[in-house]
Amino acid sequence: MAKQRLLVETIRNDADQQQALEIERSSRELQRLEAEVRRSREEVAFIDRDLKRQQTLFRAGAVAETVVDRASTDLAREREQLAALEERLAGQKSVVAAARKNLTLTTTRSNFDPAVRLQEAKLKLQRLEGRRRTQAKRVEGLTKQLETAGVARGLQSESTLVSPRQAVVWRLLANQGDTLRAEAPVLQLIDCKDRFITTFVKESDLNRVRIGGPARIDLVGDSLDLRGEVATIRSGLGRVSLKDDTNPIPINLARESQVRVRILNDIPAPP
Repeated sequence: MAKQRLLVETIRNDADQQQALEIERSSRELQRLEAEVRRSREEVAFIDRDLKRQQTLFRAGAVAETVVDRASTDLAREREQLAALEERLAGQKSVVAAARKNLTLTTTRSNFDPAVRLQEAKLKLQRLEGRRRTQAKRVEGLTKQLETAGVARGLQSESTLVSPRQAVVWRLLANQGDTLRAEAPVLQLIDCKDRFITTFVKESDLNRVRIGGPARIDLVGDSLDLRGEVATIRSGLGRVSLKDDTNPIPINLARESQVRVRILNDIPAPP
């Protein structure tokens, strides 16, 4: 591209010089035609005056009719020459105007013409610039692919697990050295914002328990008591089976009811 730019600049200088010379030559030709047109107009005016004098003399009988006829013929011929010169003058003005716009009306341009070479060099430079922009975009895309591949490699080699909420690790589902598939669970978390305690009461004592009723949890070995409320009551544990209960029910609790108490988080509780 640098060499092509240098070539374009060199040819542009040649084209500018050629245009300047073309304008100068066309202007000189225009000046010459303007001078000829002035001389022809003066000659037409002279012949016209001479014809009028010859016609006066002819009417007075001083000259023959052939002299008047010759003067008339010269005047017509000179007027035709003047008209031709004026047409050439108008054409030369067009040539000068075209030369000032770097156009030509008199010759056919070839590959040796600096203007044509300049146009071809500019087109080649534009093609080179387009190729350079294309390659730059390709390099940019490949660089982004390389960065993405590096990030993906880092993610494949080591991943950081981030919990969606504050929780406690309850169970490990994967150990060191295991091969994991995509979206495979590795940890089981417990959200400690909602904590429950489950106890069992006799069915005869259910008249003392109501859902939503208050409850107090006495911690063994600690003087701190926790407040709670009854969340669910399940009677006849030996007679019904709920799908959401995965824990086996002891046989000796067949006539007892399960009471689930939600621990209220209104005071700090031990771990």
